[in-house]
Amino acid sequence: MFEINKNDGRIIFRKESYEMDSCTYFIDVKVTNGAGSRVITNALEVKVVKGADYEYRDDYAWIVCADYDWDNCAPYFDSVNIQFQKVEYLGEGNTITFKFISPEGQVLNPKLFPEGSKQKGKRMEDFTFAYRKFDDRLEYDVSYPFNTQDREFEWWVPGATFGKDDHYDMFAAVRFKIFRPGNWRITWKAFYP
Repeated sequence: MFEINKNDGRIIFRKESYEMDSCTYFIDVKVTNGAGSRVITNALEVKVVKGADYEYRDDYAWIVCADYDWDNCAPYFDSVNIQFQKVEYLGEGNTITFKFISPEGQVLNPKLFPEGSKQKGKRMEDFTFAYRKFDDRLEYDVSYPFNTQDREFEWWVPGATFGKDDHYDMFAAVRFKIFRPGNWRITWKAFYP
């Protein structure tokens, strides 16, 4: 899981170390110089602490805007909010899958979403290797760790999905981090404030 560099004593953790349980390791160190060799028992204590698999900020909002024009947004005051409903680790791999659920509990069809954000640098597909749209989900091929904490990604959802005029659309901005490599499914649930 980890090793000590023979030349400079640095501890090198391999990717398999992510699966280590939280525990403490005591390491004996053999020191050799011109005067001879000596073993120092329990010279090094390594505490392995399990980190979080993911983090997210639950401060996202869907705002209704006219004609995808964020700069001149004329929001409804009865906008729809969005929150993480579920984050699931599905096993080994390199994908993040998103499902979107309406306030009424219906799975939204991402194929009906307009094509990503209108703002450069805010389309998740610009930071992934590939993406696919299905009737019930969006799927992205990614590398880990995947960190969006310093960036907002956006999706536009047709206003008609929420019983609004077709002239208006919902804007979703999200921030999250996933540290553990694998296949992940994130379910977003919309709700009326």
